[in-house]
Amino acid sequence: MARDLARRHALRLIQIKAAAPGNRHTRSMSRHPLLRDVVIVVAAKVAVVIAAGWLVFGPARRPQVDAGRVETRLIGPPAASPSAGNTVP
Repeated sequence: MARDLARRHALRLIQIKAAAPGNRHTRSMSRHPLLRDVVIVVAAKVAVVIAAGWLVFGPARRPQVDAGRVETRLIGPPAASPSAGNTVP
């Protein structure tokens, strides 16, 4: 019984094929075969998104904001004073 089990185990070990060290076409079993392709596509997409963001929201596209413009936008234009000479007869 033990001898038969050892023989089966030996046959299994013989059937396992090991990759040659210089063989480029074999990949490690722990790496997914599409890993390199997925990493390249994701890196390209990230580069495109960053470039689009820089072109759309970059410093050249930002409006100049100062306190007067913010006040006018939030509160409204200043009211005309009656001493300005705009009186109706």
